[in-house]
Amino acid sequence: MPLNDPNEGNTSLPKEDPPPTTTWQQTAAAKRAALTALLPAEWHIPSTSPIPTAAEQPNATLLPRKYLTEREIEITECRTARELLGKLAKREYSAVEVTEAFCHRAVIAHQLVRSVHFPFVPFSPHQLLG
Repeated sequence: MPLNDPNEGNTSLPKEDPPPTTTWQQTAAAKRAALTALLPAEWHIPSTSPIPTAAEQPNATLLPRKYLTEREIEITECRTARELLGKLAKREYSAVEVTEAFCHRAVIAHQLVRSVHFPFVPFSPHQLLG
């Protein structure tokens, strides 16, 4: 006599999930690629640019400078918010320029340490102008 499936006709019990078709490594690689695709191409750290070890670069806060322009460094390393606001008020910097500089620095940090789950830069800062 054939055995009956105990789940047959019982819709309250979940069916077994099918075996995964991808490994967690493949899923992680796909997620990294999708995040990278959201970042502006001109802000990608070149794959030919090796990231130094902690022994080679003990002060990691200096590492983003390698990928920023002098102007972006000047903007993102203002000593205080008051100093930055003063420069904005005097029109030494534009709001778009400041936004781009800080977004660029954040994108660099993300690429170095994968610090964000979803980068909030899927827009052109020029869209801020309307």
